[in-house]
Amino acid sequence: MESSKNKVWLSTPTYHKEEIDYITEAIETNWKSTVGENIEEVERLICEKTGSQYAVAVINGTAALHLAVMEAGVKPGDHVFCSDMTFCATANPVVYAGGIPVLIDSEYETWNMNPAAKKYAKSSLS
Repeated sequence: MESSKNKVWLSTPTYHKEEIDYITEAIETNWKSTVGENIEEVERLICEKTGSQYAVAVINGTAALHLAVMEAGVKPGDHVFCSDMTFCATANPVVYAGGIPVLIDSEYETWNMNPAAKKYAKSSLS
């Protein structure tokens, strides 16, 4: 097995005392689902910060992207540009909706989608 010293971590999970306390509380009170005081508080705070009437906390980024793809109205056969500097969870919700992910090369400097590559992809799809 390779030593973790040789790995380049994209991001390492970090838990501080406050997060550990919340996790421990959720386990001890058996609120390990999509409901509970902490979830309701997060949703309330999001509404307060954004001025929205409603907010829905979801389990992970993939679920959030899935909702965003649905809200955007992606339909079967639609092409959806996705960065190539990503995890498969970025493209999967597009596929769930029947769309076709189009991976766009990233810029070396910013890691964002390269506008020239996006323009080329857009023109080749027309």
